[in-house]
Amino acid sequence: MVSRRPRPAEGMSGSSLGSEVAVASAVGAASLAAYLVLASKRTTAPKAHHRSGGAGADAEEKSEGLLAAPVHNLQRQAAIAIGGAVDHYGDVIFLSNSDFDLDTTIFASVGSPLTRMVLRAKLGNELFWRDGAARKIEGAFREVLPRPPPCESDLLAFMENECDFKCEHADGSFMDHLYFCRDYGAVHLSDYSPRVLFLHSILGVGTNLFPMAVEKLPKLANMLTEFELRHVEAFPSFLRLLYDDHVLAELRSRDQSKLKSVEFHRVIDNKLLTLDAEDVWIQLNYQLVHLIDFLPAANWTVQLDDPLFLAFIELHATLKQAGQIRAKIDFSLPNPGEKQQDGTPLTLGGLMAKVIPKPLKKKMGANMIRRYSKLAGHDLGVKVNWVE
Repeated sequence: MVSRRPRPAEGMSGSSLGSEVAVASAVGAASLAAYLVLASKRTTAPKAHHRSGGAGADAEEKSEGLLAAPVHNLQRQAAIAIGGAVDHYGDVIFLSNSDFDLDTTIFASVGSPLTRMVLRAKLGNELFWRDGAARKIEGAFREVLPRPPPCESDLLAFMENECDFKCEHADGSFMDHLYFCRDYGAVHLSDYSPRVLFLHSILGVGTNLFPMAVEKLPKLANMLTEFELRHVEAFPSFLRLLYDDHVLAELRSRDQSKLKSVEFHRVIDNKLLTLDAEDVWIQLNYQLVHLIDFLPAANWTVQLDDPLFLAFIELHATLKQAGQIRAKIDFSLPNPGEKQQDGTPLTLGGLMAKVIPKPLKKKMGANMIRRYSKLAGHDLGVKVNWVE
């Protein structure tokens, strides 16, 4: 029996809020949706290899089942090939997907027409790549094609038969995200187990979906090393903490070499846990790799206020300041004066999302995480300990 606890869309209609706050809430919701729905991260079809994304992709474009080998889309291939994130401006175009159906996602029960409009604008796009760019990416990916790390059959059978990794989206596209995180980690964070990234959502995701029941935790623990279990347990909590920026702000303001530990609560059952300084830095590198999969494919200059993009930028800056970037992640922000066309389809929902100030978007995203944690009985309180 999979533990789902509070329904993710509860309290999200925004019908009683002012229009500006409602739109900001929708923008935050869309960012969380990206973590679960992955509507713009479809697997690339063999017959149409220059197409990537779109909620209406044909069945042949999906990885079938947990045991199937992953087929990474072009954006993911590029990330693994270069070891980082890049703005593919000029190489890809965004088109509105007329087949996108919000009611097939976890946000089907969202009632506010305004919120639904913004969600569709955020999620209902697909990518089409320039032929030359697609061939270049595919060639570069073949040169570094990751050898799948060991993933024992008993662990895969456990995920297949005793967990629910399709709860995030009916077509199972969430598994493609897990395989990307695992493969990127295997190549570019090779000092640490990639299985942590493969299992990072098993104890809970951002909108209170829990693929594994907490009662099965002892069985999972028997299949992992102590290190892996420690970081799998911590991952959902640290993901939520990134939305608030409290921990990162404190890390940036102190002498990072004197970090002792961080105390926090496990999302699935609110158990108090502690990571020592070394594990904190490793965990934050896992988080950084994970966030790569949610960066915009292109047109960064007009998407820098996306909440997940902001989370990546702030985490990258914090780790760089501390000298603790251990994963290979090539990344640079666009030049301040660089001009780019938006490139995304012109929709009313998209226009409304763009008028919300960056601080308000960030605040709304943090407030939404607090609301989900409250519904789940999860204490977001955290204590950062320092060597005196």
